Amino acid sequence: MGLVISQEMLDNYYREESEAMLARSSSVLDSVGVPYGTRWYIGPVAETIVEKAEDMKIDLIYMGTRGMTAIPSLILGSTTIKVLHLTHIPVVLIH
Repeated sequence: MGLVISQEMLDNYYREESEAMLARSSSVLDSVGVPYGTRWYIGPVAETIVEKAEDMKIDLIYMGTRGMTAIPSLILGSTTIKVLHLTHIPVVLIH
């Protein structure tokens, strides 16, 4: 018998994973009183970042220069490189 996963279960999973990944950053921003907002989307990462930034008429995208890659010699993560190639929006790289 197959396992049935409802849309609600899937949404909860993605929300919980997103919150866990953002917990440290949220804690730092909260502690210094910086206002911020979060959103989570499902899809190919670089393409989704660019699509949502364009949809929301974002003026600037901030991205880190280190991805979660096993090759430490890479300066930019593959997601960052892909976003740089896909968008016309200026991208600020944070190290």
